[in-house]
Amino acid sequence: MGVTSRIEEGLIIFTLEGENTVDQARKAFSSAFYSGNSGENFPVLVDARNSQRNRDLSEVAGFAEALLHYRKKIGGKCALVINEQRKNPLGLERSLAAFSLREKIQFGLFFDLESARNWLCEN
Repeated sequence: MGVTSRIEEGLIIFTLEGENTVDQARKAFSSAFYSGNSGENFPVLVDARNSQRNRDLSEVAGFAEALLHYRKKIGGKCALVINEQRKNPLGLERSLAAFSLREKIQFGLFFDLESARNWLCEN
């Protein structure tokens, strides 16, 4: 388990499964953003529906900071898809909204992949 990545249909998709760690995420981010994608920028989709890790908001912030290290490679939008049963989704949404304002990258929180993909592919 852990964090994996792939490029699919113009998106970089990170999948979080099991008891993943921020360190695993950092390694996946580094690998995805520097694996010969010829300098292109891609919107990011983080699929955390199968993550068994219930991070508190400070750990979510650390995760987002790790991703923002690659902000020049992110196409301006990042979608996070979580399981509907996750604790405190409104707190997470507020945290992502704060990052959006501060970092000038649009973060969106979703409960299904299709909605996230549609939002990421809008102009």
